Amino acid sequence: MTDIFVSYAREDRDTVSTLAAHLEATGWTVWWDRQILAGKEFDTVIETEIGQARCVLVVWSAHSVDSRWVKTEASEGLRRDILVPIIVDGCTPPLAFRNIQSVSFPHAVIEPGSAAFDDLIASITPLVKPRAVREPAVAVATEPSHAAAAVLVHESHAIGQAPVYTAPAESTRGDASRRPWYRRWPVVVGVALAVILFGTVTRREAGARISIGASSTVTRFEVIEAG
Repeated sequence: MTDIFVSYAREDRDTVSTLAAHLEATGWTVWWDRQILAGKEFDTVIETEIGQARCVLVVWSAHSVDSRWVKTEASEGLRRDILVPIIVDGCTPPLAFRNIQSVSFPHAVIEPGSAAFDDLIASITPLVKPRAVREPAVAVATEPSHAAAAVLVHESHAIGQAPVYTAPAESTRGDASRRPWYRRWPVVVGVALAVILFGTVTRREAGARISIGASSTVTRFEVIEAG
């Protein structure tokens, strides 16, 4: 399926060739009748291609305003509400199309980056987005140890440009779980108190055993003396 069908008079072939190249560079597929193969019926191919196109771009010029084929193709685009007209030499469009806003290219000069070309892109985009920006952005979620971070991949509008990504920085300031155990003051104080308590209990138990041993010795000595 073609994105843009270009309707024009053959006398404007060079201008249309330049126009088609610029539109294709933007990311659209463009059809114009130079692609008709030998042995194919002209009107059948035209009818098929214009019926599949998402946008009909008519090039009004001093030659095309008198072309029955161009006016017929423009009428089909108007019927389907997908018509985008441009004027390349300051001519006046046919009566049936004069109430439709056209993009004017003075002296048939079509240059990307110009105000007229930007207006043309803006007129076509609501009908069919360029392939370079047709895909949505991709979001990839990761899970660090203590905070969720998201990496956003943005597809560039420029063809061939590498995607750009950003990631929120993860702060570890104030995160006690990342500190060595010996730098956590509650742990240090607890360990010190446990050591002191253990030493105190140990000394008391040792003193008690010495007192009991001494008492047993004295009692035994007295029993022997009495005997």
